[in-house]
Amino acid sequence: MPSIDSASAQREVEIRFGECVTADQRPFAEQSITAMIERHSERVARRRAENREHAELMRAIHAPLLKSIEQDQDASAALRVLRAKRQPDYSGGDGVVHRPVRDSSSPGLIELRGFELIGLPYHYDWHWHNGDGELRPHMETDRIAGTAKVASDVIGSGTWVTGHAGIGVALTTDHLAAAAARPARTTWDSYRVAGAPIGGNATSEGGTEVTVFEDGNLVASGTDKHWHERASNGELKFHNTDGFGINDPIEVMWIMRPDHTYTLNVGAWTYCEYHNGLFSQSEAHATVDAKVLFIGLDR
Repeated sequence: MPSIDSASAQREVEIRFGECVTADQRPFAEQSITAMIERHSERVARRRAENREHAELMRAIHAPLLKSIEQDQDASAALRVLRAKRQPDYSGGDGVVHRPVRDSSSPGLIELRGFELIGLPYHYDWHWHNGDGELRPHMETDRIAGTAKVASDVIGSGTWVTGHAGIGVALTTDHLAAAAARPARTTWDSYRVAGAPIGGNATSEGGTEVTVFEDGNLVASGTDKHWHERASNGELKFHNTDGFGINDPIEVMWIMRPDHTYTLNVGAWTYCEYHNGLFSQSEAHATVDAKVLFIGLDR
């Protein structure tokens, strides 16, 4: 089994709290984000090790062909021209959407016989990313507007990057209760993958996620993967959604106990990875622009 190597990865985290989050609740929210990072990083490290092993085998297989091309004057000149060409931009726009901002310090709450609608603004927003080289996804979060956007590109320096951004609420209870949360979300999605000829490949993924932590320890999670697209050996694939669409339901269930703090995080995520081909670069792009309309909570 390939070894897990994440020593070269860099992580950057930011959490912004509203005034309604108490000093006792903040460490649990911070711990929940840290736990999400560790959980995702282990999965990505295993996946990258397998992909890296495959890419190394492809390079070894194609090495004799590259050597033959370099020994031919005309072929080597054509190769230099091909490598100098830049990949065209197929993104079809940056997906920037301007939304009205509501200014308030605590979330709206509607209770109907055990059913609650947790609305804007939320308690805190957060974002983090992981990757190699100089790759940095573009991330925007706003707990007051309930928005989270992640846009990732991999081309040139670095081979992979993942970004996660979202909002969160802190919950407590005075009695033992079975809880179920269903966040209502809309998103605008975009992806682009171009696998370079002869051995190249590129992967793009994105979606939304929900996690629940008890005192910073994971108790429930759910993921809505909107796409998984891969291109190889000269393939090109791209897609933009037509405006914002309502996402498939995600439901997470857990037991709430008195004297514990529960942090519920809802966010957008992307993952991009590429390996160059024999002649030119591959590239990958992913954007998820999300809005959390409200969170339905049964308890």
